[in-house]
Amino acid sequence: MIWRRSFFVLESELLHECRGLLKGVVFTREEDYWCWKPEDGGSFTVRSAYNILEGVLDFVDGLPDNEERVFGRLWKSLTPTR
Repeated sequence: MIWRRSFFVLESELLHECRGLLKGVVFTREEDYWCWKPEDGGSFTVRSAYNILEGVLDFVDGLPDNEERVFGRLWKSLTPTR
């Protein structure tokens, strides 16, 4: 690629970092779309987000009683679905 001027040191470093981030990215003419990877259909669900959070939290020592009650009742709440 030909540039109009030489880069400053900081610009060279930023370009190198940007190229590293884009390594392996394939550009196409297809239209972009949003996709939630944890769900097979690609649509976001609260259940899949909950499952991810549940996996991240450390349940080895168990939760305090009040937090355990919250998690246990979360799906039984009367909140709107959307």
